[in-house]
Formats: sequence, structure tokens, C-alpha cells
Amino acid sequence: MNRMNRLVLAAWFPFGLGVAVANAVPDAQSAEPTAEEASRSAIALEILKKADQATRAVKTVRYDVTWEGTEWLADRTWTLQGHVVSKKAADGVPPLFHYTVTKAIAPGSDRELQYTAGSNGTEFFLIDSQTKKVHRGSEPAVLGRGGRVAQSLAMREFTHATPFTDEITGDKTLLLGTETVDGEECQHIYVMYKGGQEAEWYFSKEDFLPRRVDRIRRNHEGEKAKQIRIITNLVVDPEVPEETFTVRVPEGYEETTELAPDPRIPM
Repeated sequence: MNRMNRLVLAAWFPFGLGVAVANAVPDAQSAEPTAEEASRSAIALEILKKADQATRAVKTVRYDVTWEGTEWLADRTWTLQGHVVSKKAADGVPPLFHYTVTKAIAPGSDRELQYTAGSNGTEFFLIDSQTKKVHRGSEPAVLGRGGRVAQSLAMREFTHATPFTDEITGDKTLLLGTETVDGEECQHIYVMYKGGQEAEWYFSKEDFLPRRVDRIRRNHEGEKAKQIRIITNLVVDPEVPEETFTVRVPEGYEETTELAPDPRIPM
């Protein structure tokens, strides 16, 4: 999904593919694909379809996550670490989520922030440990910028109705090889979406679920950089109490319906 979420494949692989092509990302303006590229593209498309099917089947998920930028995006991207619990809800109801931000460093800052954001589908909340306030309301806007930043932790494909439709229907796909993420051997796939945006996905060979995504950005000079989200300690369909997604006001905290302040500004 291009948004700001067990089969043995060995028999599919033509001889010679694998890690050796891991860095063979195609040029956005490349000509007609070679026979090898066409083969790797077909394999990538099949993997994406398997990933879409596997991810659709997930109801609840829990994982740790990191988010950061590279190259020229390194000083323009928040550095984040945290823990995510999310759950699909009934039709018409937003997904339930609980984001624990254990480290958030704004671009150009060295100050580490911690806070929590969540929703039970009808109420949204942000618990700000800096101001000792709990911001709560019926609209996601109450989460403020901190809530929007926390969303960068989420692999939202896990709670999306059509998780990898954008990738399947993209302009180009290519199997780049295999790589290990959090102990999982993953299929490394390049995608060029309709409209020209690019990403590299890493899907477990065991369960076809995503473990990493690199969002590729290019500046005016054509220099490439990435925003990388890596998930670890993934648990699928764990038993999660409903109160996980309901606000609990810590002792000594003040409740308010005001929008949460910009976390970059010291209070």
C-alpha cells in the first residue's frame, strides 16, 4: 500500500537469482525489460499477491518498530522507536490502535520525547508525559502533530482493507533477492507505483507478512534517499484486551479536549 500496514518459493526461482541481484534496482527510465527482469518481475508480482492475501487475514497485530531517514532525508525525518498494537474494526469504524512512542527525535534536535497515542475507534487520545496532560476527543485531530508523527510507526497495511493493491497494480515490480530482517529471511521487492513513487518491500518467506519497507525519495538533483520502517518481534492475532485501546488517565495528569501541542516545542 503506497500510503502516509507459508509456501516454498525455491521452485519458482530461476537459476542464478538471489542475493547477487539485491542491489540491481532498475532505473526509473529503463527500456524494455530483459528476459531476466521479466522473470523477476513475474515472481515479485506473485509474492505481492501472496502478501496481500496473508495481510488481509490478519485481524490484530503487535510489534516493535523503528523509523528513520537516510542520506539527505536523515536530517529531515523524525527518528522514532516504539511499540504498536493495532486491530481491524467493523466496516465504517476506524482501526483501533495503541502507539507507545519510546523515542522520538525531531529533525535538527537531540531531545528525546516519549508519549502515547491511541483510539478505540470512537475516541482518540494522546498522553503527553512532557506536559502531564491527556488530550482526548472524538476526532483524530485532537492528537495534534504528535499523533501524526506517531502514525509513522505503524505498518498500516495490517489494518487496511486492500493492503497491497497499489503495489500489485503498480507500473513496475522486481524481485531483488533475499535479506534477513529480525531473523526472518525475506523476499526483497522493488515497486514503482503509478505516478512514479518508489519503495522496496521485505516480506517473510515463511508467512509472507511485511517486515520492512523503504520509501524512496529523490530530490531535485535526482539524489536518492530512503525513509525506512522496520518491524521486529511481530505477533499476529495475539489476545489483546479491549481496554488496551481505551484511554486510562495516569495519576497526576490533567484531562483536556484541547489539541495536543507540537511535541517539538518545549513546554
